[in-house]
Amino acid sequence: VNFNPYLQALHGAFGVGAFLSPLIIAPFLQSTSPPDQWHYAYWLIGCLHIPNLVWISIYAIRDELCSKKPKEITLENKEVIFEDTKLETTIAPDDQTKSPGKVLFLGLITVFILLYVGGESAFGAYIHTYASLHLNFKKDIAAYLNSVFWASFAISRFCGVALSIKLSAIQMLLADLFGCIGSMSLLLILNKSSLAIWIGSVLFGLSVGSIYPSAIAFTEKQISLTGKRMSILSVGGSAGDAVIPLLIGYMINPKLLGPIGFIIILLIVIISASLIYGSTLLYVNFQLKKMKNTKK
Repeated sequence: VNFNPYLQALHGAFGVGAFLSPLIIAPFLQSTSPPDQWHYAYWLIGCLHIPNLVWISIYAIRDELCSKKPKEITLENKEVIFEDTKLETTIAPDDQTKSPGKVLFLGLITVFILLYVGGESAFGAYIHTYASLHLNFKKDIAAYLNSVFWASFAISRFCGVALSIKLSAIQMLLADLFGCIGSMSLLLILNKSSLAIWIGSVLFGLSVGSIYPSAIAFTEKQISLTGKRMSILSVGGSAGDAVIPLLIGYMINPKLLGPIGFIIILLIVIISASLIYGSTLLYVNFQLKKMKNTKK
């Protein structure tokens, strides 16, 4: 089963939320808005989570009640009452093997996701700051720039649903990484152009949007993704989300690289992620050739 379209659609919802958030905050950042009203934007976004909380609570309570509801069956005219017990699925022996090949592959993908998630989060977090400091954008205009990035990000993920039916995860990842490198190179070369930052942000959003679901689909094709392995990938992504934005925040200090350090570090991160992915592809091809030679 090709899970890639479903993963693209699932992660597309993230892009929609990220697109709407800057639009909600932007009116409160205008020069005419008093600073003591900024907190209303956070209250408004927080209130949007209430329907989700209610919906999830209803499902949790329903599942809890259904799991404890006793069932009655009649067997040879005798009534037997029992409670449902949760059945634990057992993992196939192949999924439990910790071969060096699987460990190395999982390690490479984890590092790749670490770099990708860190780059994506850092761009979304610092594009507002970079535009304000380096190009003297007003705060509300910089917020709209941030929203444009997340809009292209969401479009990329929803378009990825259709593209993933025709293209493999490998092809999509290659195209995405080339697009990321190209857009960041554009932002670096034309770093004084206001038009370039709008175009570069859109191109980067379109390129980076479908990387994560495609990476998960690619991984699932190579190894069985158990809960433990998904946890490892999630930890890698969380580490990138914490480390790379922190590094950029430190390096854009005027005494170090300054605002342009935002673009330089992101370009290095994307190139490093591309090299890791290329190494992973070479390793997968090597393993396939090794298996064919063994069968002969």
